[in-house]
Amino acid sequence: MAVSLLLLAVFVAPGAHASDETNPIRAVVGAGVSQGTALGSPWAPRTSYSVSLWGLWEAGQGLGGRLTLLPQATSSAAWELSTDAVARFTGEGPLYFKAIGGVAVTPRSLWPPRLRAGGEVGVHAIRGGIGLEMGLGGVYAFPPSQPAHGEGVVSLGVGILFGFGSPSRSRVLAPSQRPWAQQSALSPAGAFQPQGASPSSAAEVRTAGLSPAPSEVVHVPSSERDVIQQILLLRKPGDVLSWWASGPGENIKHWTHPLSEWEYKYVEAMSSATVPEPVRMWPLVTPERLTPEQTEDMQWLVGTGATAAEGYAHWENRRRIVKHYVMTHPATLQLSLGLYGLARDSNPLFFALERGWQMGSGQEMFTAREVSKLGAAQEFFTALAVGVAAGKLMSATRPVPGWGVPARVEPVGPGKVKAPPAPPKAAAPAPEPSPPAPKPAPTPAPPPPASAPLAPSPELVQALTGKNPTPQVPAGPRLRQDVTVKPKAPDLLPLERPISPRPSQNAQLQRDIKYLDELGATNVRVNQQQLTTRNDQRVGINRPDLQFDYNGRRYHVEYDSPTSGRGPAHQSRLTANDPEAEIIRIIIPEPRDVTQ
Repeated sequence: MAVSLLLLAVFVAPGAHASDETNPIRAVVGAGVSQGTALGSPWAPRTSYSVSLWGLWEAGQGLGGRLTLLPQATSSAAWELSTDAVARFTGEGPLYFKAIGGVAVTPRSLWPPRLRAGGEVGVHAIRGGIGLEMGLGGVYAFPPSQPAHGEGVVSLGVGILFGFGSPSRSRVLAPSQRPWAQQSALSPAGAFQPQGASPSSAAEVRTAGLSPAPSEVVHVPSSERDVIQQILLLRKPGDVLSWWASGPGENIKHWTHPLSEWEYKYVEAMSSATVPEPVRMWPLVTPERLTPEQTEDMQWLVGTGATAAEGYAHWENRRRIVKHYVMTHPATLQLSLGLYGLARDSNPLFFALERGWQMGSGQEMFTAREVSKLGAAQEFFTALAVGVAAGKLMSATRPVPGWGVPARVEPVGPGKVKAPPAPPKAAAPAPEPSPPAPKPAPTPAPPPPASAPLAPSPELVQALTGKNPTPQVPAGPRLRQDVTVKPKAPDLLPLERPISPRPSQNAQLQRDIKYLDELGATNVRVNQQQLTTRNDQRVGINRPDLQFDYNGRRYHVEYDSPTSGRGPAHQSRLTANDPEAEIIRIIIPEPRDVTQ
């Protein structure tokens, strides 16, 4: 159960702390009713009633206690009273999960009580000071001395929660807001007051080592074209990243205007030497300091020239602001640490080493975060106990060799001795059947003809002599993914790559490659993205079966079967990407069944 709580906390905690606002804890009272039945027994649902007291945050996650009463269903059944500690986990959606652990007593066995462990999953709706939840739960109750002799119960229930409108004085830990973020809490536009040209603005820009134009020094941010404004409006790193991917990440030219004063201040503050290096932002990008990779990216995205370089620098700086905000946000860091802990504790050896280190030093081994030595010891011995109990449970339920249904024995009356079985009666020998007439020997099948060595494809041979037998098809419009692909050619892959699950096509391909090698063809590629002869330029992400250069011309070959109709479409796309290339379609007959 402790391991389950740890794993659930890893996935739910980032959603709970994604907001910069403090989150009040609320005292909540819940009442529920459910119907459940024991597993492995005849269907006999019983109704139970529960009352719970919670300390929940506004999203609905928190801790609490629950008291459940299972009344008598019949005169022979006994009532049951259980007390449970419950941890409630929720995300941003309507789903919730409860981890349950407690004890249960009945009039027949007040001591020792039965232990209970289980969980519940369901959906909830919270509006103001009231909430409604409905879920499916499962609990396993067992005696402490005999964990394998327990009983599992599955139940379906509904509950009502009261008290969400009454926050308490205690607050969860949350990162403090920046002053300018607090100023814009109610009205994000209030953080950006229109400012005129002033010497202080120019001085701040010069301090960062920049030489902006006068129009760049004083640029009042707008709600639609300012990254800091959007961050203040969205706040959560996932929402900011989604906005960037669907907006500025695609509409680049709309975001090449000069940076606003607040965007300059963000870059200046976060790239300062006083910021710790792990969370420090990269320095500001200027047109004079573009790297070769950035220059190539600029030419592909916005074009060439001084104006394009300046606009690309502004867009790249905004991209870095978004990336820095998302990657250094406390929710992102919490998620990264949670995934690291999940991967670390999934391995039993690493789990044991980590808990041993924590028990000795009071810190995590690599992150150096302070942890409780007692808590680390509790997790270690809990995992050890769960492993031992699981091993004994598997041993107890393993079938014993030789078990089976015993043979049926007829009852014998008192004073009687069971007579030995009577010997079988002798039967008259049956007449020996006459030997069957010999069947005629089957006519031997003729031996299969010896396979002749493969020859180069006739279509390929004719096309290289200037008489391409492949009928030409009109070129369709180029696809967007082919137009936007980067022209740099990918690395050459092995020529032995397959092009089809049919061995006949792969064998013919290798024979044609050998033929091209004898002719002196160059730049031969198999099942790779389409290139042209112009500087080895990539023109599409489609992958011809075979492509090569011969006598200053590019050839693309598609191998197809008689029953496939995809050949013309492939030929049309190849022609659209490179109208000067020669397209060859080769039909490989499908092998016939030799038994027919």
